[in-house]
Order: sequence, then C-alpha cells, then structure tokens
Amino acid sequence: MLEIEFKNLEEEFLNFTRHTYLMLNESIKGVLEKDESLLKKVIIDENKANSFEVSIDEKITFILAKYEPKAKDLRKILMIHKINNDLERIADLATHIAESGHILISFSKIIEAYSKDLKNMNDFTLKMFNDSIKSFVEEDYDLCIKIINDDDKVDNLRKKILSKILLNIQKDPENVSIYLYIEKISKNIERIADLITNIAEDVIYIVKGENIKKENIE
Repeated sequence: MLEIEFKNLEEEFLNFTRHTYLMLNESIKGVLEKDESLLKKVIIDENKANSFEVSIDEKITFILAKYEPKAKDLRKILMIHKINNDLERIADLATHIAESGHILISFSKIIEAYSKDLKNMNDFTLKMFNDSIKSFVEEDYDLCIKIINDDDKVDNLRKKILSKILLNIQKDPENVSIYLYIEKISKNIERIADLITNIAEDVIYIVKGENIKKENIE
C-alpha cells in the first residue's frame, strides 16, 4: 500500500537527516576541541551515510515502479530523491572537515584564533539544517524563505574568516598551508549551507509545485 511505503520512506529519510546533522556537528566539535576520536568517528560514519543514500534510492525506485504516484505525491518522492543526494554530499563535506581537523590538531594556537568564528558559522549552518528538516516535515513555506535568505549570513561569516586568514598569511607565511586548511573548513561549511538552501528550495517545490531560486526571492 502506497501510504505504508511512503511512511517507511519518510522514516528512513528523517533518520538520514539526523545522522547527517550529527556528522556535521561532531566534525566541527572535533576540530575545535582537537578531539581525534570524534574526528575518526565522523570519517567512519560516512559509510553509514552512503548506506542510507542507497537504501532510500532503492525505496524510491520501488515506489515509482509499483505505484506510479501522481501530482503532489510524485513531487514529494522526486524531491526526497534530490534531497537524499544533497544529504550524502553534506556527509561527504563533514568528512572533509574531519580530515582537515586531523591535520590541524598539532597547531592548536593557530586554530584557536579562529575557533569563535568557525563555531558561529557552524552553529548558524546547523540552525539552517534543523529548519530545513522542520520545513520538510511541516511543509512550511515561510520557513523555507527564511532559510534561503539566511544563507547570506553564512557567506558573510566565511568572508570574515577569509579576511583574517589573508592577514595572518602575510604575518606568518611559514604556516600558509595550515591557514589554507582553515580556509578549506570554512569553505566546506559554506558549501553545506548552499546545499541546505537547495533543500529549502526543494521543499517549496513539494508544497507549491514551484521551482524557485535564491536570486528570485526579494
């Protein structure tokens, strides 16, 4: 029965969102706290993220083939498929953050200079992530618009970090490679925020049947 299959699909999808959220949170926490065990856990957890993606794709294929859903049901399934891919990419980026964190562990004084800014950037991104999943569950159009507009704040936080990095490279050129790893982490967080914005746009498509892009929002 389509209703039961839909419920099972949504349950696994939401479990995937929780797993991805945890990976993102733990990756930055591991970097800032120089916690090698937490960073290793994030890297290992990528395998589970990949398994979630494959399983959800299989469920979607089964539903499409057996039930041939129409209208809003079809839109929702297609958008879950797209969001599923975005979640896998977010998990990949969280893993990249953890990998950079391993290298930065030996440079605690340098990373501490960026701790507050990276934490602020990540906290805001995590809030966007939570809101995107809430908007999916509640089909909240207004919350989607807020998420899309909030992406600019993450971009501004990254610009702040990048400006600080450029200044410090001039003062401390011997550690340029270390500063570039910090820049890479901030860039990956920004990319995650962009993917979360994509999720909000997908939810709008589910709710309204409208394709909407950030640049078209006033």
